[in-house]
Amino acid sequence: MFKSALQVCLIMFTCFEAYATNAYVVKMGDPLRPPEYKVVKPSNSKVIKKPAWRVNEILFSGERRVAIVNNVAVAIGDNINGARVIDIKPGHIVLKYKARIIKSRLQTVSVKKQVKKI
Repeated sequence: MFKSALQVCLIMFTCFEAYATNAYVVKMGDPLRPPEYKVVKPSNSKVIKKPAWRVNEILFSGERRVAIVNNVAVAIGDNINGARVIDIKPGHIVLKYKARIIKSRLQTVSVKKQVKKI
């Protein structure tokens, strides 16, 4: 009986110690953070990102010029994400976005295979 009471007390003490340690860790925060460190909340100003134009493919043959931009087929004069396609070249396209000329290059994909060592 004494042994079982001692075991119960030991279990209760262990549980209390684990709870108290967790509570202390939560209050303490990051022990490696410098004491003068302050968390700066972001301001209310909005960050405006310009749209991304990813040129996936370019078809350039004779009189026909078509580019795949963001997985959408476009030709000269078409609009994509607020920009007008001005020109399509073999390696890039030229866009006009908010009175700015943007040159977007064809995305290259590298296909490499590992050589198996014998």
